[in-house]
Amino acid sequence: MSRFAIAIAIAIAIAAGWSGARAEPCPAAVTLRGEAPGLVDALSRRGIRTPPAPGCAAPVARITAADGGLRVAQGEGAPAAVPDVETAALLIETWVRADLIDPLLAARRGPPPPTARPITLDVALDGAWTDDRGSWLGARVEGCIALSWICPGVRLRGLYDPGWSGESATSRVWRVGIGALATADVLFGDSRAGLGVGVDVVRTDGLQGADDITGAPLFELKVGHAFPLAARWAVEVSVAGDLALWPRRARGAADLEAEGLPGLPRFMVLGGLGVRWRAP
Repeated sequence: MSRFAIAIAIAIAIAAGWSGARAEPCPAAVTLRGEAPGLVDALSRRGIRTPPAPGCAAPVARITAADGGLRVAQGEGAPAAVPDVETAALLIETWVRADLIDPLLAARRGPPPPTARPITLDVALDGAWTDDRGSWLGARVEGCIALSWICPGVRLRGLYDPGWSGESATSRVWRVGIGALATADVLFGDSRAGLGVGVDVVRTDGLQGADDITGAPLFELKVGHAFPLAARWAVEVSVAGDLALWPRRARGAADLEAEGLPGLPRFMVLGGLGVRWRAP
C-alpha cells in the first residue's frame, strides 16, 4: 500500500473518532460569573460541572454577595435573593436540568385541551330551475361539524313554484316541495364541495281542485364559497344540481295525465345566497 493511501486511511480514522467523540451529549454545566464559597461543590453534588466542557454551551449564572445571603441571576436577567449556596445551586439546577424540570411543568399544565371541531350553520334563499321549465323560490337551513377536512351534516329546504313558467303555467298549477338530506362537504378554506342524499316530496295543486303528492329519493351535488364579513360570519354563494329518481305518486299515472299535473321534476339546478356562521 502506498504512503498516500496509508495517510488517507489514517485521516479517515481520526475524523471518524473525532466525530464519534463529538456525538456524545454535553454534560449539565454552568458558567459562573462571581464567586461564592462552596457553590462549586454544591453544584458538583447535583451533577453540574463548572466550567462547561470544551465546545459545549451552558447558561451563565451571575453571583453577587448580599446581606445575609446571595443574589443569583441568569445571564442579564433580574437577580433573585437566596439565603445560602445550597439554595443557589438548586436555583441554577432549574436553569440547567431541563430534563428534570420539563416533566414537572407538564404535570402542572395538565392534559392538553380537546381539539375544537368547528360547527357551521347556514341560512340561505334559493332560486331553482327544473327540467320541466319550472321556476321555483325557496329557503334552506343547514349545518355541519368539521372533522378535519370533511364536514358531515344535514340540510332542510322548502321550495315554491307559483306557476309562472313551464308545465306549471301550462297546466295552471302551483307546487310546494320539501327536501331533507344528509350531507358530506369537503372543505377547501372558504370554499367547499359536497354530496347530499335524502328525499324530496312535492305537492301539486290545480285550479280545478286536482292535486297530487309525489316523493322520490334525492341526490345532490353542491359547491359554495364564503366571503368573510367578520371573525365568525360570512356571506356564501352556492350552486347545486339535484336528481330525483324513481318518483312515487299518490294517485295513478292515468288520472294524473288526464288532469295535466306535472308532479315532481326529475332534475333541478339551484342558485343560493345566504349567511354562514361558524364556531368556535
